[in-house]
Amino acid sequence: MSVAVGLRATPSSAAGALSEFATIGDLAEREGMAAFYMTRVARLKLLAPEIIEAILEGKRAEGAPLAQMPGLFSLTWYDQLAAEA
Repeated sequence: MSVAVGLRATPSSAAGALSEFATIGDLAEREGMAAFYMTRVARLKLLAPEIIEAILEGKRAEGAPLAQMPGLFSLTWYDQLAAEA
């Protein structure tokens, strides 16, 4: 699974894929990724779909790394979009 494919997966299809594995480490091993990297990709699924698409299409504001947005992953999608504006 590429990062782009993983991010574009619907929540139900992602949940279905994860249900096949006991841990994220098991999924990472099957996909040939490091477990920490798979965890980072999985966290991105918590972002609003519009933010995910902007990242994948290279349309996200330059110089606005997600790491500089404290608490972004705990916000609702509506609040995430407001924080991005």
